[in-house]
Amino acid sequence: MRNILLIILIIFSILIPRPSNSVMAEEVQCTECHSNLLSNTNVHTPAEESCDNCHQSNGNEHPMENLKGFTLSEEIPALCYVCHDDVKSSIENLPVKHNAVREKKSCMNCHSPHSSSFENLIKSDNIELCLGCHNKSISTVDKQLTNIKQLLKNSKIVHGAIELDGCIGCHTSHASKYPFLLKSAYPKGEYVSAQPDSFALCFDCHERTLLINEVVKTETNFRNENQNLHFTHINGEKGRNCNVCHDMHGSQSDHLIADKVKFGNWKMPLNYSLQENGGSCLTGCHSEKKYDRINFFNNNPEHSIIVTKIETKPLDESNIKPETITLKEDTIEIYTNNEYWKILEEYNKIITPKIKFEYKTTNIISGTEDELINVIDFMRRYPASKLEIDGHTDGVGENDYSISLSLMRAEKVKKMMVNFGISKERIITKGFGSTMTIASNKSEKTRAENRRVELKLIK
Repeated sequence: MRNILLIILIIFSILIPRPSNSVMAEEVQCTECHSNLLSNTNVHTPAEESCDNCHQSNGNEHPMENLKGFTLSEEIPALCYVCHDDVKSSIENLPVKHNAVREKKSCMNCHSPHSSSFENLIKSDNIELCLGCHNKSISTVDKQLTNIKQLLKNSKIVHGAIELDGCIGCHTSHASKYPFLLKSAYPKGEYVSAQPDSFALCFDCHERTLLINEVVKTETNFRNENQNLHFTHINGEKGRNCNVCHDMHGSQSDHLIADKVKFGNWKMPLNYSLQENGGSCLTGCHSEKKYDRINFFNNNPEHSIIVTKIETKPLDESNIKPETITLKEDTIEIYTNNEYWKILEEYNKIITPKIKFEYKTTNIISGTEDELINVIDFMRRYPASKLEIDGHTDGVGENDYSISLSLMRAEKVKKMMVNFGISKERIITKGFGSTMTIASNKSEKTRAENRRVELKLIK
């Protein structure tokens, strides 16, 4: 009986089909031989579920020395796109593509297909991964890329965005609609129009007030007392781009101030010097300019700022004596001779503008400057004449704030006149803040009357 049962078992073992080596390899040997591929913290989900999500048998016996038993079910990157259709869409539709994606290994240049110690299955730390390629200067058809690894190594100060988020703080990994794979808009060229949306990349971290507000208190350290020097540099249709002064990755100087910047074909030195309450720069295109966060530094000696805390009254022309009037280290000589009074009589015959401004800005209310052309024409007819432009604010805001804003309003009008060919040496500007209001500050309508500049003839 035992012999009969043994014979039956042998027959059944022969008749039942045995699994192929390749199937056994998938069920047994993948985990037993390749467990190290899944040993890291972050495991690729398809690999964790089943090896045949990405691999298929090619019919060869496995394992066999020097003979592969499995192949990828599709070529890279098509295989990756089966799951990552969002990446496929961006690479196919966006104009700027990461070269690493288009090179031979494609996705696997940066990612591990099985597991990784880093998020998103990247092969190494964010910065180190990028510097694996950006460790040399790279030339392409339309751009020249700096050796970023060498630049960062030699930099005393590294951009905070890099220290916080690595390269992906500003750049995308696969494709972008912006140059250099930037995540948001950033303007090209040395001179740009001052539109906040054009600097969206910078404003992901920095406040938009740097570009919008002319007068600030603590929003930036780059200020001359309350004068926002970022606004001064960037505002208007021909503002200076950030990279005219800053190196975006790293620098030897504080605040990422560059030692030299490319300006056309010229490497222009900035000669920036940091001081306790401010700093100075001496570029190749202008004389030394200084700023002080505590006390306004007057870089233009023909300008005068009235900072007295007591009420300041307007000059009474009928009481002017042939002597010097001193206003905060700026001397203005006014003489009561016949020639001056004759010119003044002619000046009083023209219609002068009542230039008014929007609240807390130097934006001129349209139409209020129309009569300025009369003053410009007068100064052309009398080339020895000189003008004083007085800026004023309403009674809202602290005194120091109002003083700075009123001077900038006067400077705005001066610049308009200089653009019409009037020499800047013939015009002085003063800021009176809210010390010389001409209407009540109890309502917006009357406060608007106080936000103004006045022009008067001087000798």
